[in-house]
Amino acid sequence: MSQSFRWQAHATWRWRRHALPLVVWLVAAGTAGWLFVHRSSTCELTGIAQLDQRDVAALTNGRLRLVPVEMLDSVTEGQPLAVLEDDRIGASLATAAAEVSRLRAELAATEDRLVVDAAVQHADHMAEARRYAVDIERNRLHEIELQVAMETDRIKVEFLRLQQDLLGNLRGQRAVSELRFRSAEADYRALERNMSENQKALAQVRQDLELARQRQDSFLGNHVEARAIDKALEPLRAAVTVQERRIAELSVDRSMLVLKSPIDGVVSQLLRRAGESVRTGEPIMTVASTRPSAVIAYATAAQVLQFQPGLPVRLDVVREGIARHSVGARVHVVGPLAEKLPVQLWHNPTIPEWGWPVKIAIPPRLGILGGEVIGVATP
Repeated sequence: MSQSFRWQAHATWRWRRHALPLVVWLVAAGTAGWLFVHRSSTCELTGIAQLDQRDVAALTNGRLRLVPVEMLDSVTEGQPLAVLEDDRIGASLATAAAEVSRLRAELAATEDRLVVDAAVQHADHMAEARRYAVDIERNRLHEIELQVAMETDRIKVEFLRLQQDLLGNLRGQRAVSELRFRSAEADYRALERNMSENQKALAQVRQDLELARQRQDSFLGNHVEARAIDKALEPLRAAVTVQERRIAELSVDRSMLVLKSPIDGVVSQLLRRAGESVRTGEPIMTVASTRPSAVIAYATAAQVLQFQPGLPVRLDVVREGIARHSVGARVHVVGPLAEKLPVQLWHNPTIPEWGWPVKIAIPPRLGILGGEVIGVATP
């Protein structure tokens, strides 16, 4: 009986001895299979946090008159960043002003001729029609004169305002005298008052012009013969219209002399300084946002089909000495063409790599630095 018991114990021990390696092997194979399946269903990419960067370029050929910002200065959207010289536009405005003076003299001569014609014809209504027509053209010329003056002042006042702000900062650092600051401030205030007065005068002239046109329309409706005066004034009216269009064109040109920040951010690059000449489209500086708005990762041909807009992903931020931080996000868009990866994502710095860009919006709660390498993984 004891011999039978010993035989059964020996058999059990031998079975355990041979079965244990088999069990271990089966567990290892199962674990490897699970890891393989899990890895095949998870796609991992590497991306870079992108800042919104905008070039501020010259809109016309010219020379920089003022650049009131420095590298890494904070700027706001719409803030003036550079002013170009206004010599060309100033000369054009002076020419327009001279042409207005010539047209005013021509209007006076035409008015005298119409006065003589009215006296010869002994027609009171012709004289009245002449007055209405001449009043309209006189108001149009006055309107152009005021527009020329205001466009000239707008160029100067923008420069003086930026100069005053710059001198104010230097004054706080005791880098400029109080006298110079006060002088610049006085020039700016005087020009502002002059512009305000011209603006009021322009509004009054436009009101007078509208009333003159209404009076003429009412008169012409009852006196058909007076239309001959319109014919006499037609060449002058055409010339005045040309000047009005020219002033509108110069107004657009004037607005292109002041370059403004397209976004809130900081000046990340300063490529040109005051006094340098620039050409149309040439960048003067770059403004970058203060925080990245998206992560651009790159997928291989085998991976790109797994990414679609709206797909949930995980963003992993790993920094030396700081615990791993992860947060959920979603794919915004997948690029249709392969692009060259940024150099910092190449496995070998001498061999370029290509991939399809995948843009992932960054959640507000995730603190990511611009240019930081971020891990991207599917759930």
